[in-house]
Amino acid sequence: MLAEKVRALDATRPVTSAINGVGRWGGKWEDTDVVFAVLDIGGYNYQWGAYANDHKRRPERVMFGTESFPLEAFDNWMSVLENSYVVGDYVWTSMDYLGESGNWPAALRWGSC
Repeated sequence: MLAEKVRALDATRPVTSAINGVGRWGGKWEDTDVVFAVLDIGGYNYQWGAYANDHKRRPERVMFGTESFPLEAFDNWMSVLENSYVVGDYVWTSMDYLGESGNWPAALRWGSC
């Protein structure tokens, strides 16, 4: 419903969403197909290693690295250059990012609050 609402507001831009933690909690990429089906671009958080296998399984899917580590920036960018189905990568570079609740204990230790 959210993807439909976004398209109703602005049909000129592709809809994407970041998918995170697949495999970490026993999930499989196949379990995400229902979510990816309503997206124009599938967002992969920290999962550039899944691009090739997912492309074999779902060759119509356009992929994007919605979050990745700075140390992996070169490998991620090579994925973009070498695979037409990978359209970009977003690298986290912020040191004092407090947008996710799991970062609060670390932020307090770093003196960012």
